[in-house]
This record gives sequence, C-alpha cells and structure tokens, in this order.
Amino acid sequence: MKKAVALLLPLTVLLASCQLKIGHTSDQYSAGLSNGEILSSYNNYVEKSYEYFSGDDVETTGSSVAHVTFNVSETISSLDKDVKNKVSNIINCDLDSLTVNVDETYNVGADEDSGLLFIGADSTYVDGYLTLSFTSYIKAAIIEACPYYYDTNAWNEDQFFVDSNVAIAINSSRYVKLSSTRKDNENDIISTECRYNLGNDVNQLKIKVGQRRAFIRRITLYL
Repeated sequence: MKKAVALLLPLTVLLASCQLKIGHTSDQYSAGLSNGEILSSYNNYVEKSYEYFSGDDVETTGSSVAHVTFNVSETISSLDKDVKNKVSNIINCDLDSLTVNVDETYNVGADEDSGLLFIGADSTYVDGYLTLSFTSYIKAAIIEACPYYYDTNAWNEDQFFVDSNVAIAINSSRYVKLSSTRKDNENDIISTECRYNLGNDVNQLKIKVGQRRAFIRRITLYL
C-alpha cells in the first residue's frame, strides 16, 4: 500500500501544477477566452484562445446584395471525404451574376433534422472553417447563425442541448459570439447577426467557428 501511494504522488503534483488562465475583454460579447492559451500538461492539448468584438457597422447603401443559403435535405458527416463537393451541391445564391465556389472545408457538415449546414466540431480543442470564393469583390458580409443544438429523448425524458461559447470570425477578423437564447415555446435558437466589413478587393471568405459548432442560416453579401 505504501508503494502505491508513493507512485501516485508525482501525478498529484503534476495535476496540481496545471494552471487555468481565463481572461475577458471589455466588449459586451466577451464572455470567453481572450488572453493567452490554456495549456494542459496532462494531455499536451492546447485549447484555443479567442478575441471577441460586437461586429462592424456595415454600410449597405448603394451596394448590390446577394443571399447565400444551403439547401440541406440530408445529413452530411463532417468526416465524409466528399464533404467539399457535397457542400458545393447544396449552395444557393439568389444573385444570378455571382458564382460561389467552395475552396476548403474543415469540420463542416449538415444536419437533416434542422435543415442547416454547420461548421465546427464537438470539441474545444479544434475549430472548423468553410472557405468560399466569389466571382465579384465583396465589401461586407453579414452571417446569420446560432450555436449547434439538438433534441434527444433519453430515459423517456426530452432534453434540449446547445453548444456553448460559440463564436464566428471571417478572414483575419475577431470573433462575434453567438447568442444561445431559445425561442419561446420552440425548440429553436434565435439567430445572431455577425457583421463584418471586408475592405477592398476581397473575393474570398474564410468563415471560422470555435469553440464547438455553429449552424449557418444565411450569409448576406454586399458587393
């Protein structure tokens, strides 16, 4: 017994030495990590850090507008080797003169039950991203999104689950945190408008999601 206790002491010291650093920015959306990284010496994983903001003031006057949605009719696994092509096949753009291409996908899938595309993973250690390119320059973008959610019936009891601390950034922007407010008497989450100015000569959007997953309901582009 004494030998077993002695063997446990180094592990106890190692776990006690791990420190959790959590910071907050002054912005109203800043309810998560903002300073440094969280390092776990126990499993050598690094939890990502995020810098939040409330979004840009997007000027829409005099711009052409395109709405991008995803016509989800079946579940697409984020582990599917053909995700990129499957996402390309479900994209819909209501501006005929604008072509939308899927350049990259990472932890992207679709959920048949909700009828929505999602970006991200069920983990705080990895992000997800979807990179789209366009045949015209984009001046600004508004992404309507909400945290990933689902219903389950376990042990004859209905339960409603929502991913927490989910935020979205595009290209080199900071992250806009998504509200997890549930609609009254509905198994649905209210959308957050994530607003970004892009500057000049931008024809590619890398939509990044962390921590965990976000449903993308609509992307509005200003040309």
